[in-house]
Amino acid sequence: MDDSQTSINARISDLKWWTAIAIVVIGLLLTGTGWHSLRVTERDLLQAQFESDADILVTMLQRDFDGVLDTGRSMKAFYTGSILVQRHEFVEFTNLFTLADPFIRSVQWVVYVPHEERDVHEERGSRAVGDSYEIIEPTNDSWVPARPRSGYYPAYFSVAEDADRWPAGIDWGAYPAVTQALQRSRETGTSSLVGPVEIPPSKGDVKSDQHFHHFLAVVPLDPNLLDSNSEAEAVFPDADPEELYRTAQHTYAIISLRTIALQDLFERLIAPPPIDLHIVDDTDGDSPRLIHSVVHPGSTSAWRAEDVEDRDHLFHRESLEIETVGWSVHAVSTPDYLERHRSHLPLIFLLLGLIVTGGLAAFVFNLMGRSELIQQKVEERTRELRRTQLKAEEATRAKSDFLANMSHEIRTPMNGIVGMLKLLTDTALTPKQREYIRLAEDSAAGLLELINDILDFSKVEARQLQLRNKPFYLGDLVGETLQTLVNRATDKGLDLLYRLPADLNVELIGDPDRLRQILINLVGNAIKFTHEGHISVAVEIEDRREDEVTLLFSVTDTGEGIRRAKQEEIFQAFQQADTTTTRLHGGTGLGLSIASQLIELMDGEIWLESKLHEGSTFYFTAVFDTRKSPEKPPEKVVDSLKGVPVLVVVSPNHDRQEIDSIMTAWGLDTHFADTGERALQILDEVVDHQYSFQLIVIETELPDQTGIELSRKINGLSNWRNVPRILFSSRGQLLATEQMTESGVTHQLCGPLRPSTLLKAIRQALALKEPEQLSKRPLHTIADKEAQLCVLLVEDNPVNQRVTSRLLEKRGHQVVVAANGSEAVERFEKEGPFDVVLMDIQMPIMDGYEATRAIRRHETKTGDHTPVVALTAHAMEEDRKRVIDAGMDDYLSKPVTPKTLYDTVERVAADDES
Repeated sequence: MDDSQTSINARISDLKWWTAIAIVVIGLLLTGTGWHSLRVTERDLLQAQFESDADILVTMLQRDFDGVLDTGRSMKAFYTGSILVQRHEFVEFTNLFTLADPFIRSVQWVVYVPHEERDVHEERGSRAVGDSYEIIEPTNDSWVPARPRSGYYPAYFSVAEDADRWPAGIDWGAYPAVTQALQRSRETGTSSLVGPVEIPPSKGDVKSDQHFHHFLAVVPLDPNLLDSNSEAEAVFPDADPEELYRTAQHTYAIISLRTIALQDLFERLIAPPPIDLHIVDDTDGDSPRLIHSVVHPGSTSAWRAEDVEDRDHLFHRESLEIETVGWSVHAVSTPDYLERHRSHLPLIFLLLGLIVTGGLAAFVFNLMGRSELIQQKVEERTRELRRTQLKAEEATRAKSDFLANMSHEIRTPMNGIVGMLKLLTDTALTPKQREYIRLAEDSAAGLLELINDILDFSKVEARQLQLRNKPFYLGDLVGETLQTLVNRATDKGLDLLYRLPADLNVELIGDPDRLRQILINLVGNAIKFTHEGHISVAVEIEDRREDEVTLLFSVTDTGEGIRRAKQEEIFQAFQQADTTTTRLHGGTGLGLSIASQLIELMDGEIWLESKLHEGSTFYFTAVFDTRKSPEKPPEKVVDSLKGVPVLVVVSPNHDRQEIDSIMTAWGLDTHFADTGERALQILDEVVDHQYSFQLIVIETELPDQTGIELSRKINGLSNWRNVPRILFSSRGQLLATEQMTESGVTHQLCGPLRPSTLLKAIRQALALKEPEQLSKRPLHTIADKEAQLCVLLVEDNPVNQRVTSRLLEKRGHQVVVAANGSEAVERFEKEGPFDVVLMDIQMPIMDGYEATRAIRRHETKTGDHTPVVALTAHAMEEDRKRVIDAGMDDYLSKPVTPKTLYDTVERVAADDES
């Protein structure tokens, strides 16, 4: 094991300890947090339950006190209408309450007696209740005569269970608290509670708090009594004089309550909660005073003022609504209550948390202890995967090199084949020979398409497919693309139509080559699977912004249609609409897969709609940047065409609306005829009206005659034989120069029409000055004379030397041939200057890259610059980049078509001159 592996294992060993410790710490934190949260939640729930239980007890206690006060109020209501109260009357009425309410121990009729009337009061009382009646007050354990004071509050009538404990004559004025309650009740007219009050025991009692401390209820009565005994005797002559009582002072009812009855509060419940109730006087907020405690049976707790903040108990405070009394009930939980309601969930959670934390830490520690072995296996697998990856990369490179070499080896002879076929078509051939050549050209084109598809698919697999953005014009691109396909459509008797948005007057920035590839694939498939009818290409603006446009393309055919089961698979690689062994059409099945990848790179999407035996429509969107077109015809050019009368003769099958919209935008006064006879009729009518057409545009394929026949007839009309005529063929058929001269045609175009090509032909036909902004692409006219160029052709293949030289010489250019890069450099230095250098890349002795660098080094001495165009069978994107980096100006991939060759050579030469 090497040092790096040892270091890794050591780090893993340290890591497992730290990881285990971290898990324990985190586990303890989470467990503690959860345990605390459960405790808090449990406490809150327990507090809510405790308050509910305490409320029940306080409600019952409140009801008992309210019952006593209701008794006093009933007495007050009964005696308020009386002018005389007799003892037997008081006893009978009071017994109704004392017998019905076990909470009441005694009820006494209390009057206020000034000191000066004490003797009279005691004498009258002795006659009424017995010889022993006197105003008395308690000592520690007995009753004694009341001490002199300004006034007394003796009990005159008394109804009690124990007469010794509640004797008549007891002076409540001896108790300051009771005196205050009596005065307060008199002043406010409300009842009041006093307690606890210590009453001396009766004979045989054992002194205890339970027996000697009582609550008293004070109720003001105020009956309408007579002022004197004589008045009473006059009103009640038959009454016992000893039972008549006269007073002009205050009268009260004092009700003594049983403290034991409060304790019986718990016995009234089926399942009394273990809660202690403490009645507290809160009048002095700083020093609350305990009045009485009602404790649960078996409880030994005592009231404490600090119970409010003691977290060992549950606490709840509730006010007693007893008129002027400021009492409250403090409910305190007992240990039994807490034990009965305590949940073990927090403890269970704590134990489980500790167990899980420990188990997880042990598991992770054990798992990471095995990581050294796992790490070794991972390292072995990684090395194995690296070896496999290297082999895969080598295989990919080998495949790419193989594809590139095969492409180069196939394209090199194909360049000769295609070139020779093009040269052969310009010789005198029989119809049968010309048919054979056309079939050979189609086969070469099919082979080239197959090679391109395989190369593109290889790029797709390697994710190396990229777009090269540059400016282009949609109308020119679509027109040029369809021109390359018009012969295939014509051979099958199909019309090839297209429609562009009239308001798209901007230059697009994108990859025109890849867009052309998509259209060629879709339109080519449409032609392949359509046997009659037409192919229509339409472009619409789906979305438009300031510097961006989204275009919707559609390719519609009237062909076989695609079964629904195949519609979802058709965009996958190696999938075709017809996969049977007897299929009528060839192909690799890669075209739509590559097209969908290209469309995705253009930020678009592709889909289709199809019905079997009715045709299909392929839709796709693409996003392009836009800018105002620098090649848009200037206003003065458009103004020069405004109002010019033009006769356009097109068949009913042609897209007349497209031509009309283009020409109307230029200001031309356009008139249409759909047959040759109708055109002749219009020309005849115009003569009679002294109206003259300045231009006639004729389609080659008319319903009643050909365009060339109509032009010959126009030659026979003296008024029209000198009017310039443009002949266009929607099926790509062009006339020889002799035929054009003989028929009077001055310009001919190959359809589908491109707006820029049509504009240039119209301007040349009308002899207007061509602006520099317009396209410099050559037109097939009898008046065109291209400037002669001197071209250095560097090519090692003899066949390709001959083909390329012959094509350039046929165009009128002078060609100097070099067989390798070394010879090319020598000829450039001795026989130069040249207008253009066509440089093959792969050559013996010196390749094209080195030769180009040598030429550029030579030019640094002369200060000149000669355009160098790569002419190579290499077709990969990296090949294009290499030639540009080597100092070349452009790139041509073999096989090269004559048109591409002419356009590129003449364009780079013109750009170099400018």
